[in-house]
Amino acid sequence: MKVCYSLLRALIPTGAMILAVVLPLLPDRPACATAGLAEWEIETPGGNRISHIDPLKERYGTCLRKADAQPGVVVDDPSRVYAEQLEWWQYYPRYVLGKARQGWFIFEEATARMEYFESEEDLNHDIEHRKLGQPLSQRMTPADGWNQTWMPAIRDRCTQISKDASASDDVSESVRQAMRKYCDQVPGQ
Repeated sequence: MKVCYSLLRALIPTGAMILAVVLPLLPDRPACATAGLAEWEIETPGGNRISHIDPLKERYGTCLRKADAQPGVVVDDPSRVYAEQLEWWQYYPRYVLGKARQGWFIFEEATARMEYFESEEDLNHDIEHRKLGQPLSQRMTPADGWNQTWMPAIRDRCTQISKDASASDDVSESVRQAMRKYCDQVPGQ
């Protein structure tokens, strides 16, 4: 979260800079809901989704859900949401584990079987009992979901701006300097 907040603080002073850096990142297809940098969605190894998008985020927060049958058309159906208000999650072969509003959970992706536990200790015991082996990922939080979704595009735009002076020709020198300062703060840049 620290990276996100510092990046946003760097963006706020210059509205033109925000448009110059972010506008090219937005999709050029129509959206069925509000679009913005606050929304993100990532695919799990088993093809489900960790989502923080309209219209789901108001009702479920960051949630683990079934992928939509038609990409781009989000179905707000409680039976398609496996876990809501995710605090963290981690991938194991065939499973997603984590902590949600309902408690600690283990979700078998192929069967959509969800099991909740009263404590993290109980969850860890079940991981050992099932012999899941090594995790496929570190524990992730909603901030990691945002970073996975948006940071590659932001890095690409910053690279474009740094290599191609004409990419920012239509903005003032002060905005260009603010863009360079912002891009200097982007991790992995």
